[in-house]
Amino acid sequence: MKIFIDPGHNHSLTPTGRSTDRFDTGAQGNGLREQDVTFEVAWRLRDVLVRAGIEVRMSRNAITDNVGNLLSESINGRARMANDFGADYFISLHTDWFSNATARGSHVIIRQFGNAAEPMARAIQKQLLALGLDGRSQQIVARTDLGVLNQTKMPALLVEMGFISNARDAAIQRDRAGDLARAIADGIFETLGINEGEIMEHWAQKYLNGLIAKGIIDTPEAWTDFDTPPTKGMLLALADKITDRFSNK
Repeated sequence: MKIFIDPGHNHSLTPTGRSTDRFDTGAQGNGLREQDVTFEVAWRLRDVLVRAGIEVRMSRNAITDNVGNLLSESINGRARMANDFGADYFISLHTDWFSNATARGSHVIIRQFGNAAEPMARAIQKQLLALGLDGRSQQIVARTDLGVLNQTKMPALLVEMGFISNARDAAIQRDRAGDLARAIADGIFETLGINEGEIMEHWAQKYLNGLIAKGIIDTPEAWTDFDTPPTKGMLLALADKITDRFSNK
C-alpha cells in the first residue's frame, strides 16, 4: 500500500496569507500559518503510517520545502509526484479560512460522490469530529475545481482540518498536531482494514533496539522508516558515534 501525503501550500519568507498568491503559501490566522500547520501534522502522520507498514512519500519533506514557484507549478508538481510514485491514495492536508471568525469545523473534499475516495473521506471526518472539529454542516464535499484532485490518478482527498481563522479550531491545530495526525491515520486504517495490533514488527527493529540500548542511536524516530535510505548526514553521525565508542575502550 502506497499513500502520498501532501502538506498543503509552500513555505515563504513573505507569505501574503492568500491561498491564491504566487507562492501558494496558504492562509494565516490566530498566530498560525497554514503551510506550517499542514507540515506539522503531515510528518507525524507519515510516521504513524510507516509504522503500520504503509509506504509513504510526501510532497514536502521539510517545513521549509517549496513545490514550484507559482501556484500552478505547486499544484501540478504535487499531482505529478503522486502519480510518479504510483500512490494508491493521495491525501492533501489544509486548514480552512473565512472572514467570519465564528466559522468552524473540519470537512473533507473529494472530486465526486460515489468514488473510491469517499469511504476514506467519511472515516477520516468521523475521527476529526471526535477531536472537537465539529460545526460545519457539509462534512464531505464534492468539488471538481481543485487541481490536486483533478490531476491525480488515484483516489484523492483534501482534508480541511478546521478553520485557522477560528480560535477554537486554531487551538487544536496549534496544540494537538499529533492528535490530528492520529485521527487521520485512524480513518485511513479503518478504510483499509488495518489493525495496528496485528502488525508484525519489522525485521530491522531488533537491530535498532540494540543500538539504542548501547547508546549509539539516541534519535530512534529518525531511523524507524526502515525501507527508506538514510541520508549521508545520518550515516556520518552514526559512524562517528561508533568510532568514538571503540576509541574509548
